[in-house]
Amino acid sequence: MKRSHFGILATVAALGLFACERSSVEFASTKAPNVGGVQYAAVAHTAVLEGVTVQRAVLPQGDEGVDGKAVFAKSCAACHQLHGNGLPGAFPPLAGSPYVVGDNVERLTAIMIYGLQGPITVKGTVYNNVMTPWGSILKDEELAAVATYVRSAWGNTASAVGVDQITKTRQKYGTRGLFTIQELGEEK
Repeated sequence: MKRSHFGILATVAALGLFACERSSVEFASTKAPNVGGVQYAAVAHTAVLEGVTVQRAVLPQGDEGVDGKAVFAKSCAACHQLHGNGLPGAFPPLAGSPYVVGDNVERLTAIMIYGLQGPITVKGTVYNNVMTPWGSILKDEELAAVATYVRSAWGNTASAVGVDQITKTRQKYGTRGLFTIQELGEEK
């Protein structure tokens, strides 16, 4: 009788230990049923109970603790879609877009931080919608991670974007409203 009580107590203690080590973090996954919702990530932990080892998994966080693909799925995919092809006639593609893969990284970061309004031509199609300004919503690390992700996803092969580039863009433009593409320079 004492042995079975010990097993029950050990199980309860282990469950309590795991519950105490849980912390909530936001993340998005294309496989999660609640994309972008609050999920729980566990701190790596191993417990040994009566000779049985129980190990908790840790969700991947990516470089610098920010997963650009996950932030993109949560914040950008509604318009630009998970495949980066946008929505025809409404939101431009990021896959193969010269605004994404071009050398003018400042233009890309300015669009992400401050948003964009008015017509823009991407890959021969004119889009005339509003891009959400993400600068007051996302942290600089998240913006840099998303910029790096979109510059390297869907066949894009451009260089990474560092947090320092986001900071530099913020310093240059300060607080302002939406840009037009004419203000930032159109891709020819």
